[in-house]
Amino acid sequence: MMPSRHHAPVILAGIQYRSDMGVRWFNFTVNESSSSGFGLDSCNRTISERENEGAEINLPARWVEIICYPIILAMCTTGNVLVLMVLQPSRPRTTADVYMMALAITDTLVMWLRMPMWIVLVSPDLPDIDLSFATHTTIYAGVYIWLSLALYTLSDGIILTFTIERILLTMNPLSSAGHISPKTAVKILLAIFAFGLLAFTAAGVDYFSRLAAGYDLTGWDHARPQWMAKWMTIQTDIVIALVFVAFLATPTANLILTACLVKGRLKRSRDLGGHASGERTLRSGTRIAFSCACLFTIFQSPGIIFLGLTIADKAPFCSVHFTADARFTLAQLVWLFASLYYSLNFYMYCMVSQRFRKQLCARCSVFSKLFSGLTESRINSISMEVRKASTDALIAGCDLLLNGRKDSHQEH
Repeated sequence: MMPSRHHAPVILAGIQYRSDMGVRWFNFTVNESSSSGFGLDSCNRTISERENEGAEINLPARWVEIICYPIILAMCTTGNVLVLMVLQPSRPRTTADVYMMALAITDTLVMWLRMPMWIVLVSPDLPDIDLSFATHTTIYAGVYIWLSLALYTLSDGIILTFTIERILLTMNPLSSAGHISPKTAVKILLAIFAFGLLAFTAAGVDYFSRLAAGYDLTGWDHARPQWMAKWMTIQTDIVIALVFVAFLATPTANLILTACLVKGRLKRSRDLGGHASGERTLRSGTRIAFSCACLFTIFQSPGIIFLGLTIADKAPFCSVHFTADARFTLAQLVWLFASLYYSLNFYMYCMVSQRFRKQLCARCSVFSKLFSGLTESRINSISMEVRKASTDALIAGCDLLLNGRKDSHQEH
């Protein structure tokens, strides 16, 4: 039986990508207080064993991952390889290029790390048939937990760093704060990745210490050294905090960036005595950062909802009853959205960056043929419409707010 505190990193890794690991963990914990077919959870609610087993045999939801993973993996690998092919030889290289290449590598690793787990999902009897496969899978699971958490931290950190840089550049274009060099951007990303590796070392050390000692999960819960238990508790708190910080900070940074852009647009309108052109509102790098942050907010929202329901279901909150079937079904939705998030950056990049499209066509002639049916003006028109759509609503809202304030002042 897996202890709630010490194996939370496994759950939180699943919240973004391997959600059903968390479901299995909860199925163990709800039975820990009883050896019969019924038990009490941490909120003293009676949970039947049949309900716990229901999530494990929820085949329709499980087929979501079985079917969709190969398709999404192909989309992710193809798109991210193309990003690297186009941007790696490009000169001069911008910080946007560095961030997008780092995202391409990180997202591809996240998706491919899932492959052994997907094989077990498709063929659950394979570990029993092939003992060598079972041994390697057991060892790999510890590496997967540790490395996936570090990669999630890096992926979130890339988006947040990119957005903050564009905020600084937009607020004060003449300041050196927002004008960091590509080499500095690489150093920042390496520091974030190193932090992720060090911060989540406890998960790997605890996992392999249990294997080396020969304990099962129940035995290790009682035999785990006190210093290890404290270390795991601290790491669990760090993981939970990082999940919420990443989700709250990225949309907040995007709102600040939007506010800066709207403020600049209104200032130009006053200076020109009219309305500033919407095309001048966003620079290329700012459009990319804005779009990446929007993708993050949209596709990671189910994950934060899953985490919130999970916490609310346990003591001391006990405000909702998050059943095993509901957990498993929502976990598959979380997995689907998170996997799509790691696969769509290339397609978003093609849509918002004219420079990248030109580089892509120059690098891969097949895309020149693909776009041959469309004129360059038509492609630019479509791209411009997509770019404007992400800010027009907010700009209109700000305009209405300003007009409302003017009307209020006039009434007074």
